[in-house]
Amino acid sequence: MKRFLTAIALISVLFGIMILDYYFVYGSMSIYAANQPHIPIFSEIFLWILLAISIFELFSCYSKSGYNLFKAPLALLAICIYPIFFVMEFFTGHGIYGILIVFAASAILELILFTFADKEKYTSKDLFAEFSIIIYPTLLVSFAFILGARFSGIYVIMFATFLAVAGDTFAYWFGKSLHNKFPKKMCPTISPKKTVVGAIGGVVGSIFAAMVFWAFFEVGGISTTANMNQVVAGCNYTLFFPATQLSDLWRSGLVYAAMGIIGAALSEVGDLAASRIKRSIGIKDFGTIFPGHGGVIDRLDSIMFALALLAVVLPIVYLS
Repeated sequence: MKRFLTAIALISVLFGIMILDYYFVYGSMSIYAANQPHIPIFSEIFLWILLAISIFELFSCYSKSGYNLFKAPLALLAICIYPIFFVMEFFTGHGIYGILIVFAASAILELILFTFADKEKYTSKDLFAEFSIIIYPTLLVSFAFILGARFSGIYVIMFATFLAVAGDTFAYWFGKSLHNKFPKKMCPTISPKKTVVGAIGGVVGSIFAAMVFWAFFEVGGISTTANMNQVVAGCNYTLFFPATQLSDLWRSGLVYAAMGIIGAALSEVGDLAASRIKRSIGIKDFGTIFPGHGGVIDRLDSIMFALALLAVVLPIVYLS
């Protein structure tokens, strides 16, 4: 019950933030002028807070496991990554360079501190553990900032979240219901509870979520019923391919189905990667901030890989 209530609370908060972006970023009450870039600041600040917490979680986990990490490079990363991205995106339209600047500054500071630190206390193992935090979760979450500013922030965050959530939920249902008939484990040395039938359920769930988004955004985008197309446009979503009738949407339907299949595979990899990291440093969860769910990274592990998928698909679809 605790896990269920926490999930409902998180989804409610996410919907509330999406509504703020819908009205105050893309809607008639926009805080931006017409000639200014419309950056989904509410959802991205929320993600920035989650990212900062997840960086702290990994720092704490590594420290408790005997690693010696420097606080300053990670603090610089957590505090500066979004403000500098926002300033660069708002004034130059190149927020990605802001992210690269922060990454470079954090890495250089880390190398400087490591070079002059006690050689007996700080080893290359500690150095690479700290560098890993720059990639996981920081780089993967940063995809949301870049994609949100370039495409639709509402769509990007909602799609990545619900693709992962649907995959996890269906995997749990399939695994729990069919475990006795199909008990074969998928990766018993990494995650003993995961089964092959559960993974199949994850694929079904991700495809289902992807096709729901296709129906809402693509079919809804050409609908003339109940102003549905205006709602889609209000999310700053653009159809994958030009279309005026349902028969024109087959290409986008195939893309969404493929995203569901690939997203399911990546979500499984994300979940297993998180499990592998936890096993390697001897912990059960990355944190305790979410009752019944663990830490922030325990919730973001699959979502981060879904964001990586969107980082590949959206530029190919829209910029080709």
